Amino acid sequence: MSQEYTGRKESAKDNDSVSIETVQKLRAVFDEIDDDNSGYLDIAELGIFLKKATGKSPPSKELIHMMNEADLNNDEKVSFDEMVSFYQSIQVPEITSLVGSEVKLVGDFEQTTFLVIPSTGNVGYLVARALGEVPAFTVKCGIRKTSNKGIVKLVEELEGCQTMEVDNNSIASLTAAMKGVDKVLTYCPTLTISSWGDDIANVMKAAKTANVGCVYWITGDNTVLSQDGVFGIARISMEERAENLAEKFGVPLVNIKSNNLATNIYAHRETILKQSAIYLGYKSDVKTVITDPVDVAQLTCTVMSQPIETHAGKTYFVTGPTPITFDEIVGKFMKSIQAEEIKGRRRVANHINLVNIFNEADKDGNGSLSLAELTSLLQKIDIPADKAVAIFTEADADGDHQLSCDEFANSIGKYYDRKNTEAPEVIRIYPLLEEAFRGYLAGLGVLPADIECMVSLYSDFSEGMIGEAHCVKTQDFERIVGRKPRTFDDWLETNIGAFMPSHWDLVFSRARQDLMIKAAFQ
Repeated sequence: MSQEYTGRKESAKDNDSVSIETVQKLRAVFDEIDDDNSGYLDIAELGIFLKKATGKSPPSKELIHMMNEADLNNDEKVSFDEMVSFYQSIQVPEITSLVGSEVKLVGDFEQTTFLVIPSTGNVGYLVARALGEVPAFTVKCGIRKTSNKGIVKLVEELEGCQTMEVDNNSIASLTAAMKGVDKVLTYCPTLTISSWGDDIANVMKAAKTANVGCVYWITGDNTVLSQDGVFGIARISMEERAENLAEKFGVPLVNIKSNNLATNIYAHRETILKQSAIYLGYKSDVKTVITDPVDVAQLTCTVMSQPIETHAGKTYFVTGPTPITFDEIVGKFMKSIQAEEIKGRRRVANHINLVNIFNEADKDGNGSLSLAELTSLLQKIDIPADKAVAIFTEADADGDHQLSCDEFANSIGKYYDRKNTEAPEVIRIYPLLEEAFRGYLAGLGVLPADIECMVSLYSDFSEGMIGEAHCVKTQDFERIVGRKPRTFDDWLETNIGAFMPSHWDLVFSRARQDLMIKAAFQ
């Protein structure tokens, strides 16, 4: 049985993607030009507005096109809401990460050498990148033989970092990597938890031999799980073993516990892209606390950059601020995908952009497009061949089997206008029965012992054990980092592009490159 979710259509008044400050500035300019206080601008006033708002005066012919684009209801005047929507369409996003989604360290720091193992995970990569940006820090990035080559390449390109192969199963390999290292970061991946009792023991033994000052260990918050379940027992046993070794060897251990990482959703990326479907191993209507890896990395970096004695032997929790169900997650996904596609179409459908696209598609330079040229062009933005034929036929006003620039621009604009009124594509959730879930994990190459742990963990998920109010633990993060943790909406805003089969601004996508390559559990 599947569940369906629908989002609302976006109208000209949906200006959430424009900052409050920008809207206020636009309003001030709009009111200044609207001398008669009618609440509308005519074409001459539109030209003045654009000059004041953008610093550029469009040619008269281009101004006519802009008026047509801005005047959504064809009343030959532009309201403020129409103006804000049009303003969106002529803005080009920067090819940078959004402010607030980066991990940063600020201050004066002592010379310190770090080892991050592995650095190819989501949190490990963010930690290594942030530490590497501090001149006083030397950062060694541990990678495995089995690490994704694309991710390894990204790690190798990190500023201030050097990579080395590290085998967690080998104390000799770990000891060699820790030579001259002051602080080590390691973590416990959920999908291989059954073997991590041995792995963390190896890390602690190597740290003792290499005279490491402190080990920082990222694990999950087992305190909210069933204490007699297979997963809970494995996690408790592993942590007790690590703490006993820390005491035995005299190596300080700092435990950082997070909840369900938002990037686990990347495990569903392929089915979302190809099938508009999510196959879920636990109930979709129970709440869970989603944690942004950026926050886990920020807390980890902050703690690791401070004196060892400040945090030695302590346990810190970091979670998202609000529980959420997977039903709600899917609803937010659909709304965000629709909003991003509409914004992308607005930018593409801007007349200036369409002229540039036309010129690029006009391979023979004859000033017109053939059906083959149009089909090739539209396929790049996910418009199929049959749609291309229909668009071409409708656009070819004079019936000469060629599209002039004006015919092309007008037809694409009309196509997008119609497309923007369609309901978003439905994403369905298909609950996996235990047998199917076991088969899914086995297909991923998960070991039988780890499958038992995952079945136990997801049973706790279905019971709602990790979504109760007491599972939200933000105090440590707020006190140490000095801000509130990021919400699921914050994470979604910076990652939604990776889940879109045709992101109109793929070059400017706000999704992290490494996560788009990875698309896997971490």
